[in-house]
Amino acid sequence: MKIKVNGKEGFFDKKILLSDAIAEIGFSISLYCSGRGECGRCAVFAKGELSEITDKEKELPFGMRLACKTYALGDCEITFSQEKELPVLYFGKLPSCEIKEGSCIAVDVGTTTVCAALFENGEQIAYKTAANPQTRFGADVISRVEKCKKDELVSLIRQIVKELYEKKLPDNIVSCGNTAMMYSLTNEDMTPLLAIPFKIKEHFGREVDLNLPKNAYIPQLISAFVGADALCGALICKLLSGEDDFLLADLGTN
Repeated sequence: MKIKVNGKEGFFDKKILLSDAIAEIGFSISLYCSGRGECGRCAVFAKGELSEITDKEKELPFGMRLACKTYALGDCEITFSQEKELPVLYFGKLPSCEIKEGSCIAVDVGTTTVCAALFENGEQIAYKTAANPQTRFGADVISRVEKCKKDELVSLIRQIVKELYEKKLPDNIVSCGNTAMMYSLTNEDMTPLLAIPFKIKEHFGREVDLNLPKNAYIPQLISAFVGADALCGALICKLLSGEDDFLLADLGTN
């Protein structure tokens, strides 16, 4: 059967969830409720041979279906609005800190958004953002542990980093994020994040090969749920240089 998503065609041998078809054809759609059909964020316009409409979908405007609950049973067409790229680090420079001369690409692997910025001598000269492809498995980290694939996250990072290093080959590449995202990125076993005592074996603080022009340095992870992003936040705010107690709050998207 033929499924068309925003004008792009894909072919499938058997019935398939619209959300899976959308992903396989090359688009990204977020399943914030992990595919339970509760949040309504994956609503798309769909027509053709589709599974029976659910009670939740009866509340939607005519022609809209939940991609996480609707199956394509035959030829169909799907359309939806794609998220536009948003500016990040718009102030154009890093906060006050020690800056070495040279260029660097900094990659923030967020649970919702992946963004990369190219810096030269401390000044941002370019950036690129994209939705984390794992959002189709759910907004929370735990929903992704068994489903997420290293390859699609690495491929996305390669893609957005490539667009930056075509402007200038960096001296260094640094990748940062929470523990789950760093484990997903490097194909580490994520099962310790699912149960007490939440002990992790790999804390990084070393370079890893992501098949980029240079190895990417991953700052040290603190624990299972306190990642390299928290450590970098503490360092950039110079919270570790004094004797006073401190509290660092990370207000993430989730």
